[in-house]
Amino acid sequence: NTLGGKKLDFWQQIRPEYQTTGLVTRFSYQTEGHQTHGHESRATNEAYPVQLTLLSEVDIAKIIARAFLLDCPQENPAYSLDEQQITEHLRQLMMHRRPIINAGINSDDVIALWDSLAHHDTQRQKELATHFWPTAIELAPYLSIDDRAKLFSLLWGENDP
Repeated sequence: NTLGGKKLDFWQQIRPEYQTTGLVTRFSYQTEGHQTHGHESRATNEAYPVQLTLLSEVDIAKIIARAFLLDCPQENPAYSLDEQQITEHLRQLMMHRRPIINAGINSDDVIALWDSLAHHDTQRQKELATHFWPTAIELAPYLSIDDRAKLFSLLWGENDP
């Protein structure tokens, strides 16, 4: 493949020594800002041939939560939740609620996270559906980024990612 008029080898130059790239490398056929010729897409500005898009907070939360689900057996204590733990977790974070919305996440994003995890983690999501998710939908937009990380840490056993 060519990039900026130069031929690149994915395995040698982009992913040398077969390093894990799951979090950092995503490819798309997006043609915004590109001219399409046949099946090839060419950047309209050859000096800047790559468009980078950062992962959103919700994208990162989905990745971490799914990794937890893959790595944590259901017998592990970190996997199970109880109502008291959920209530205390939310109570502490409600004290950090700011008066105005903090950019980075909105209620629709939280609903998308819930929906995504409901497909991958049915058992735990039933436990979270009553109190955690309704509160998270309302609370998350008003928390700092650090407090949002604490809020969603319940989804990955409250471990640091």
